[in-house]
Amino acid sequence: MKIILWLSIVWLLPFLYFVQKNEAKFKKNIVIGVTLPNEAHEDSDVLILLDKYKKENLIITVILGVAIVPCLIPKDFTWILFAWMLWLDAVIIFTQVPFVKYNKKLKALKKEKGWAKRNLGKDSTATKAKETVVVNTSNITIPKWVSPWVFLIAFLITLIPLYFNKYMWPVVLTMALTQITFYLVYRYAFRKKSEAIDENVDLTIALTQIRRRYWGRTWVNISFATAVFSLCILLFQTHPGLYLWTTIFYSVYVLFAVAVPEFKVRSLQEKLTEGSGTEKYVDEDDNWIWGMFYYNPKDSHFMVNSRVGTGTTMNVAKPFGKFMCVFTIFMLVLMPAFPFMINSAIDSDVIYAKEDNAVIVSCGKSEFKVDLDKIESVEFIDDYPEDLYRSWGTATDKILKGSFSAKDIGPMSVCLNPGYGPYILIKMQNRKAFLFGTDDVNKTKELYNLLTKNE
Repeated sequence: MKIILWLSIVWLLPFLYFVQKNEAKFKKNIVIGVTLPNEAHEDSDVLILLDKYKKENLIITVILGVAIVPCLIPKDFTWILFAWMLWLDAVIIFTQVPFVKYNKKLKALKKEKGWAKRNLGKDSTATKAKETVVVNTSNITIPKWVSPWVFLIAFLITLIPLYFNKYMWPVVLTMALTQITFYLVYRYAFRKKSEAIDENVDLTIALTQIRRRYWGRTWVNISFATAVFSLCILLFQTHPGLYLWTTIFYSVYVLFAVAVPEFKVRSLQEKLTEGSGTEKYVDEDDNWIWGMFYYNPKDSHFMVNSRVGTGTTMNVAKPFGKFMCVFTIFMLVLMPAFPFMINSAIDSDVIYAKEDNAVIVSCGKSEFKVDLDKIESVEFIDDYPEDLYRSWGTATDKILKGSFSAKDIGPMSVCLNPGYGPYILIKMQNRKAFLFGTDDVNKTKELYNLLTKNE
């Protein structure tokens, strides 16, 4: 579990490092979120700031990399997860510090050197500045959307496991809804924004086409990867080790499906716009807080394209944008507390009591009712079935709880600590079953006696 958790989280640090390092390259006249004229590309003051930015970005990455070590020390899973969530918070926050710092410095330098946006001819120094222009992109023709039939194929593949195992429906339903979400994000999160560089309409069209093409490629790849992952869940449902490694491979593939197009688009934006910014050019710096948060009350869109790359971002000037911004901050602050909240939610303490002609078994917040008149058999088993498969619920090293199934038993409601046996297997007349286990053998025997005393 430590290895899996490490592989699931640690990739974020190098990914963010390369993203932040890439921000120091001019793309669409923008560097570290600041729009500058072409002459600034070779300006010594600009180059010094960019060099300092890259060094500080590297130093913070190295420090955060060293900070991984304490995350490997705890033995209890709850404290391991706490350490990782704390580290994840630090990575998300501190990797942005150099960007914000040097965004402010570049804006100040931009104003100092007369590169800030102004009306041409306003004063004697205005002739040295580059006139800015805003280009209307609403009438620009861009490539057609990827056919929804492509996403439908991936969606149908995701449903295949239901044909072979109907008890997988909670997992399959979740993945099917995820597929629908992928299509909706692909189709409606993309907005024609921030692609214009100057009055060169051909360049604007090319940049728009590139972004649209790679945006579609990203979501199609993720959609089909999820469909294949759904099939792998079916194939490896009785092989936990293979299932976990498949999950890791899926996560890695999704990472590359996002990262490769992102850096490819950034590279193309850099090459295609390296000669722009010599005359009139688009400058939207006033609409971007710290170069990363889009704030424009005049824009009716809630979602807009990021300034560079393939991604999208929110318009925080809109009420829902403000809400999402506050919600994100709240979740980041709360994240280290998640392990303890999860630990409380998956409490494995089993409580049972007789009620009329039934036994009520409580497992944390879950409650199971066993009708004594409908019991077919009750037996002790030393270990739970090897092919036990989770349909829906919780599965950790401390608890298995929820809806599970096994080949020779069928569907069953489970609540047990996998580290303690024996367990009680209850088969009902309606072909349903229960599998219970407590942390105390004596308690398990008491529950067994309570279930069998009417026999």
